[in-house]
Amino acid sequence: ALALRPDGSVVGWGNNSAGQLNAPTNVRFEAITAGNSHSLGLDEEGTLYGWGSNTFGQINVPAGRFTDIAARTTYSLALRDDGTLFGWGASPTGIFATWTPDGEGHFYVPGKKFKGIAAGNFHALAINVNKTVEGWGSNATGQLNIPAGVRFKDVAGGFGYSLGIDVSGRLVAWGDNSMGQLNVPSGKFDAISAV
Repeated sequence: ALALRPDGSVVGWGNNSAGQLNAPTNVRFEAITAGNSHSLGLDEEGTLYGWGSNTFGQINVPAGRFTDIAARTTYSLALRDDGTLFGWGASPTGIFATWTPDGEGHFYVPGKKFKGIAAGNFHALAINVNKTVEGWGSNATGQLNIPAGVRFKDVAGGFGYSLGIDVSGRLVAWGDNSMGQLNVPSGKFDAISAV
């Protein structure tokens, strides 16, 4: 687990077998995310950092300025400040299959701009500038069956399911419901997370 302190430093606890808790100490972070055995951070200038396991290249971060990050077991995602979606590491179930390689071990979605991202176990999601959602990777349990006509302000990817908050603040869920993960509560919400 990771937590971000008000001074921009990162504290981690739990399993550190690959150094995934050892964030750089000389950086003031704005955002952090944890994969399985790797972690990512975004500093105040929008520079990406990665630490922990690099078995699949999941901490070989691209250059540039970024605004959002997401990580899962073997791969990482980041949203560049111009809205371009980047991914790197091992692409489970072909998440990056239709993306364009940059020649340096990263992939990107050409010709589209995004404003939010989420990494699921076997799928990835991104919010377009028009607030619709696109997905890539496995759809084995319907986790990419994004409800039509819904405009989103946040998304989260889990193990075989997806969550979203629509522009009115209402929760929306799709995909696997074997453990009740689609039985969302009513009301208005500001943030979501999925495992």
